[in-house]
Amino acid sequence: AVVSTQSGHYGRDSRTANGNPNNKLWLELGGLFRISKIKIWNVRHCCYERIIGTKILVDEKLVGTITQSLSSYDFTVADNDPTYARKVTLHQPRAQHLHILELQVWGSGPFSVEDKFA
Repeated sequence: AVVSTQSGHYGRDSRTANGNPNNKLWLELGGLFRISKIKIWNVRHCCYERIIGTKILVDEKLVGTITQSLSSYDFTVADNDPTYARKVTLHQPRAQHLHILELQVWGSGPFSVEDKFA
């Protein structure tokens, strides 16, 4: 699943949440998937440090926190820690705008709830 933009310019086609505390951007996956990797591309035009502190959640499970300002971030879920989700959320708890260029989610599925631990 992908949420994508082209140029990453604020106001034209980057994905943004306002500057209030507890900003969230999320991607509904359309079913229950076993998540293996999440990749986030930071904005390029300005303010790229605003993403620092953002928490990456699959449903309610924390899989990582952005601790430095980079152009992209990879969060891999270990094979021995099966993680199933219907939604991936980026949560910025600070009073900062949250801008991204692209969010990609890799995984397998969809699964039914009964298959979840198979």
